Amino acid sequence: MERFEKLKNRYERKKEESIIKDYYSKEIYKGKTYKAVFLDKIAMVIILFSLFTFLYSSIINTLTFSVLLSLLTVTIITKGIISLRDKRVDTKIQKINEELKSNRVIRELSQMNREEFINYCKELLEKYYFNEFVHGEDGIDLIGKIQNKTYAVKCIKSSMEDKIIRKKVDDFHNYINYLGYDEGVIITNSYFQDEVKDNTSLILLDFKDLKDILKNINEYPSDEEIRNYIKYRHDDYKKGLQTQILTFDIRKIAKLYIISIILYTISFFVSYRVYYRIVAVITFLIATIIGCAKITEYVRMNSKLSLHK
Repeated sequence: MERFEKLKNRYERKKEESIIKDYYSKEIYKGKTYKAVFLDKIAMVIILFSLFTFLYSSIINTLTFSVLLSLLTVTIITKGIISLRDKRVDTKIQKINEELKSNRVIRELSQMNREEFINYCKELLEKYYFNEFVHGEDGIDLIGKIQNKTYAVKCIKSSMEDKIIRKKVDDFHNYINYLGYDEGVIITNSYFQDEVKDNTSLILLDFKDLKDILKNINEYPSDEEIRNYIKYRHDDYKKGLQTQILTFDIRKIAKLYIISIILYTISFFVSYRVYYRIVAVITFLIATIIGCAKITEYVRMNSKLSLHK
C-alpha cells in the first residue's frame, strides 16, 4: 500500500510538471506543447546527423568513421544549442512569471473600492516604514510620523489606463503646504504622467513602486503560487472543455441530423459513396443517442420537480 502511494504521488508530481512545462512551452513557442517542441528537437538532431554523415562520408569514404565523427559533431553542436536555449527559456519563464504575478496584483487591486484601497495602502506603509499610520480627513487619507517628520498621504484608486495628471499632484502639494505637513505622499494603483515624478518634492508611488514594496515586505506572489495558479487554470480549462463537449442542446442535435442528411445525399454523386453513407449513418446514430439521452434527462428532471411539488 505504501509503495502504491509513492507511485501515485510520483505520478501526480510528473503530471503537474507536465502541465507547467506545457504552459510555458505554449507561451514561449506560440502554442506548441512541450512534447511537440521535444519532437522538433529530435527531428533537428536527426537532420543534422544525416547531413554531417553525408558530408563526412563524401570526404572520408569510410561510413563507420563518418558516423562516429557525425555523432561527435552533432553532440558538440546540440550541447551548445541546448545551453543557449536553456538560458533563453529561463529568461522567458521569468518574464512570464513576472507578468502573471503583476496581473495577479492588478486583479486584487481592481476588486477594491476606494476605502479598501486606503486600508491596503495603510498596511503596506506600516510594514514598509515600521511606523503607524492613522486615517486622516479633509483630503488627507493617511497621516504618519517618520523620523520626526509628519507625512500626509493621499491614495488615488484609478484604472490602469488613467494616468495621474500633474494638476492633481500640484494641488495636493499646495494643500499640504497650506496645512503645514512636512512631507507628502501620493499612492496610486495606476501611473503618473510623464516627468511628473521629476518635477515635484512629493513622494509619488505608482503601481511599479507598490510591487517593489510588496517584494520588499515578502508579500509579492511567489513562484510556487504561480505554479499553483497554472495548475488550477489548467484544471478549470479542462473542466470547461469537458462540459462544452458533453453539453449538447437541441440546436446541436439538429445540426448533426442535417449533416447526416447532407452526407447521405452527397453519396449519390461521388465515387466513394459507401464511405459517405457510413459516416452519414454514424452521425445519424450519434445524434439519435444524444437526443435520447437528452429526453431521458428531461423526463428525469421533470419527475423530480413533480415530486417536490
